[in-house]
Amino acid sequence: MSNQQVRYRILIKEYQLHQIFKFSLYGFLPKKVGFLKGICIPCYDLLSRLIPEASPLLEGCKLNLARWEQLVQENQNKAEPKTESIAAAE
Repeated sequence: MSNQQVRYRILIKEYQLHQIFKFSLYGFLPKKVGFLKGICIPCYDLLSRLIPEASPLLEGCKLNLARWEQLVQENQNKAEPKTESIAAAE
């Protein structure tokens, strides 16, 4: 097998791995947001009410949630097909 064939096979494998990662990331992001909203935020909210010194944990969780929601929005924007009007193409 030549060096060019080896490089070609490596590129194909890297592309396949990238596609698998991208697919799994799209499914993972909404689940992460749901977990933070449904489990983490309520737990940290209760904890910060019981132990006021724990309020930085709640604030950090809210910041983390905001970042994950931003990633979901970015990925939704990338996934939406871009359409152009026929008149603009002519």
